[in-house]
Amino acid sequence: MIHRLIMEAERRNLSNELTTRADELHMQLAHQPDAHMAFRYLERICAQLCEHHSIQIVFDQFEDLWQTAPARFFLNLRNLRDQFKYQIVYVLFTRERLQRTRNELREVEAFWELFASHIYGLGMYNQDDAYYMLDQLASRWDGTHEQST
Repeated sequence: MIHRLIMEAERRNLSNELTTRADELHMQLAHQPDAHMAFRYLERICAQLCEHHSIQIVFDQFEDLWQTAPARFFLNLRNLRDQFKYQIVYVLFTRERLQRTRNELREVEAFWELFASHIYGLGMYNQDDAYYMLDQLASRWDGTHEQST
């Protein structure tokens, strides 16, 4: 996450001082990995970014992380969001509802409740989109599909 924030800050040509300091923190972490310090560095970088910008953190295929990461990780994300309530937004993409894919929901309830009443289902593909998707999938496997009407 820290690396992605740095990349986005550089892409947006944000303060060189900010990106340099964030990069230094990231390098320290790379040399001495520590989950607690990773969160503290993430918190410091977000504090600097949130002074002038909002942050949208997008998790695709979130179930993998949801099922394997320790509860502390999600509680830290909740804490980060609470610190910067109107500047940080999480967007999760899942195939299943979160409560169906993790056994110990009580341990992560503080994070999960952020999304419990904000779930939006995506509809089915229309016919053109479905055929486009089939073409994309077929090209990955060097195949073709026949279009029926």
